[in-house]
Amino acid sequence: MAAATASSCVSKRTVTEVIDMFKALRLPVTDDEIEIARKADELRPQYQREKNNPDPHTRARAERWYKDLVELQQGREELLAVVYAYFSQQADLSLE
Repeated sequence: MAAATASSCVSKRTVTEVIDMFKALRLPVTDDEIEIARKADELRPQYQREKNNPDPHTRARAERWYKDLVELQQGREELLAVVYAYFSQQADLSLE
């Protein structure tokens, strides 16, 4: 059920949002599942602390990071398709 929810949210993402999701992991846009998992493991303690921070903005950022991580792990192909479609469109415009 969670995978279906992640996939349905993916199609609503803009290319900027997708790129920002990878930036939050300190990664370029990539299909490397192992590298995404490694960076998530590396950053998880920081965001876990932020989830318990008294500042609501900090907590919201941590919650968003966790939500985005689930989307990256469960809907990476769809997210990459958003980025690919954007770059493809930009290339087509350049050729016109």
